[in-house]
Amino acid sequence: MRIGAGVYKRKDGRYEARYRKGINSEGKTVLASVYGRTREEAEAKRAAITKKPTLGERLAGINHKQLNLLILGAGTHGHDVMEIARKLGVFQKISFLDDGVTGKHIIGRCHEAVDFLNEYPCAFIAIGDNRIRKKYAEFLWEKNFILPKIISPEAVISDEAQIGEGCAVLPGAVIEEAEIGNFCIIDPKVKVGKGETVKEYTHLTKSGRRNI
Repeated sequence: MRIGAGVYKRKDGRYEARYRKGINSEGKTVLASVYGRTREEAEAKRAAITKKPTLGERLAGINHKQLNLLILGAGTHGHDVMEIARKLGVFQKISFLDDGVTGKHIIGRCHEAVDFLNEYPCAFIAIGDNRIRKKYAEFLWEKNFILPKIISPEAVISDEAQIGEGCAVLPGAVIEEAEIGNFCIIDPKVKVGKGETVKEYTHLTKSGRRNI
């Protein structure tokens, strides 16, 4: 019997709380369960497993002199992101993963990202397709990558703007006192006005918004 929020009462009297364990190589969600004598116990066990570490916790133990960045997607957008990341002067080494092309700085395929986690604790998804970007964002988050925002020094950003994780703000963009959700792309010379809200996984272009 389902009693809400992914919690079920089993025939044996125990409570089962389901949670998303991860994503398989085909991009499909993998579920797992924990059990308790009460609903509260089952939910507490699930919460202990699914709690996300804070940015400080994820940074702990990392040698900041080796804060390397892995960019998923080596197309035009990926190279734009690399150029901005270099200008920021934060990352010691920057490399690409790409499923379709090979070349300089490309060290593997996107689904192999976790193999590089120890060397590249930071990852950025430079993929224009919103659905694919969301799939990899969920995968990298579950694997405890640090997912920085990449903001061009040539963009104009209000001190009151709120910009989520994994966002790309390209040169010439203007963001006033607005709220930008996680994993958005703000194209060059796009203006986000005061009080505006941009939903996560949106690609904001001069011609409009591309949502999932």
